[in-house]
Order: sequence, then C-alpha cells, then structure tokens
Amino acid sequence: MDNKGLENNISPQFAGTPDENLETNNSRVKKIKDKAISFYENFKSRRDNQTESQDHGISSVSKMDNIKGIGSQIDKKKIGLLVLGLVVALLFVIVVANMLSGSNEQTASDKVQVKAAIAVQDIGGEFEFPLTNGDGEEVGKFRFVIDKAEINDEIIVKGQKATAVEGRVFLIVTLKVSNDFEQAIELNTRDYIRLAVNGNGEELLAPDIHNDPVEIQAISTKYTRVGFPINDTDSDLTLLVGEINGVKQSIVLDLF
Repeated sequence: MDNKGLENNISPQFAGTPDENLETNNSRVKKIKDKAISFYENFKSRRDNQTESQDHGISSVSKMDNIKGIGSQIDKKKIGLLVLGLVVALLFVIVVANMLSGSNEQTASDKVQVKAAIAVQDIGGEFEFPLTNGDGEEVGKFRFVIDKAEINDEIIVKGQKATAVEGRVFLIVTLKVSNDFEQAIELNTRDYIRLAVNGNGEELLAPDIHNDPVEIQAISTKYTRVGFPINDTDSDLTLLVGEINGVKQSIVLDLF
C-alpha cells in the first residue's frame, strides 16, 4: 500500500498540520475552562444568594421578635397608664365625695338655730281689706289673718340670728295674707297692725321687724311676720288690726 492510500484513509477531523491540531485542542480546553469557571461562579452566586436570603430571613425574624418585644413593652405601658388613670379617677371621686359630704355636714351644722319660744298664743283672727288702684278705686279684696303671736329671746332676721339684749324680748306675730285677685299684689303688712303695751292706747308701736314689701301672687296665700322689740317687763299687750286711717279691731295677748 502506498502513502496516498494511507492519506485517504485518515479521518477528515484529524486531517491538517500538527500546529492546526494543537490550536484546536487549546481552543477546546479554553472553552471547557471557561464553562467550568462560569459554572463555579454561578454556583458561588447562587450559594451567596441563598446565604443572604437565610441571613435576611434570620434578620427579619429578629426584627419581628424585636417588634413583638417593643409591642409588648408598649402594651405594658398602656396597661400601666390605664391602671394609673383608673386609680387617679377613683381618688378624685373619693376626694369629691368627701368634699361634698363635708360641705353637706357643714351646711347642716351651719344651719341657724334659735331657742324655742318663751310663750306662744294661737289667734287665728281673720280680717278683710280692700285693694285699690292708683286712683283709689277698689278693684278687689285680700284677707289678713293673725295666725299666732310669740315671745322670743332669739329670732332669725335675713338669715342671721338676732339675740335680744338684757331686759328685752321680741314679740313676733305670724301673718297669713291671701290674695283672691287675678293679679299679684304687694303689701306693706306693717301698715295694718299696731301694738299697745301696758294698756297705753295712745302710744302705739309699729313693727320694727318685717319683710315688707310682701308680694302675694294671684289667687294664692303667703305667710310672713312682723315683730316688736319690747321690754320683758311690759304687760297688757294688745294688737290693733286695721287700715291706717280706718277702724281698728283689738286682739288682747296673754303671753306673760
């Protein structure tokens, strides 16, 4: 067999010069090397990503734990503040209740009290007087009742206690005035009553203690009083009831 036949039997892939075959092999090695490096870098990148994900997961869990811890602390603070608020509110209610209770006790204790009357006489004398307008014309009538008379050492005047000085007492007359008119009226009740002491009908005493002017609403009755400071040695007490310029009726008092 000659050389030509041998050359024809050589595989085409191995054909060429030795230098060309070496270059081809180096290229293949380089490609394999590049692929290996690429594979390694991809693997390393994936591993790094997984580690970061795990770290991130751990970090997230830690953060969640921290958040839960902070939330728990906040809840505890809220509960503490709520309890403190309830305690303060309860103390406030107790203080206010004590103040109100003390105020009520003080009001009760501060209520003005006077001694009981030395003597009392029920009278019940009833009188009727005309109501006149500005022109002097009669427009109606009112009833004037002498309810009772008392001798007192102490009385209440405008919410304050008044005590008679040594040797003096108060003669207090309780009045009941009824208005049958359809409008309110005002009266000076002291104009309808006088007092004679020691049988002296010439020197009549006018009330020094009164609530005048007294307003009586329409179709109503109102209680009021008038009073006379007198000596505790005075006797023969007589009330004279009537209009200033009219006829007066006498009521003898038996209080001493």
